[in-house]
Amino acid sequence: MKVAEALVVGADPARVAHLRDVTNVSPEGLVPYQQEIRAVEEMYRSIWQLHAYIDKEHVAKAALVAQAFEHRLGFPNDGLLEAEYGDGSPDNPYDQLAQVIEDKVGRAYHQNVIGRLDQVITERLRHGKEAEAIDGMVSRAINTVLKEVGDAAQPEPGEQLGFGPLIKDKA
Repeated sequence: MKVAEALVVGADPARVAHLRDVTNVSPEGLVPYQQEIRAVEEMYRSIWQLHAYIDKEHVAKAALVAQAFEHRLGFPNDGLLEAEYGDGSPDNPYDQLAQVIEDKVGRAYHQNVIGRLDQVITERLRHGKEAEAIDGMVSRAINTVLKEVGDAAQPEPGEQLGFGPLIKDKA
């Protein structure tokens, strides 16, 4: 892939292009080479893989990890991660969070909400609090972060803050 990024110059030193676009520099007889270079690039893109491993302690967050990878890398996951761990279980607060986080909180605050949900769950376990519904814990984590951020940081509808809209719906 790096070779296709190499710059080439033809007879006119003012015309420079990447090797994958060699016909922009010198079109005479180079079309087959350009096609071959692009075919090799496509082949490498199709076989490229990245594997992520989740520590056992954080397996419950698999659906959130899958979303983060998909957003950061710019192409969809193959589904194995979510199929194995992130099945949208109603008993898993992180799966429930993964289903609503995009609509409630912008990407810049995802980490804050996940951290807050960690605290809510730990607090519940540590203090033996009365069983709180999963959706209640998720809502509490989201609302706490939104309060911390404050109304002043809320963009107008359609505005961007960080990687996405801060709040689409306060509900």
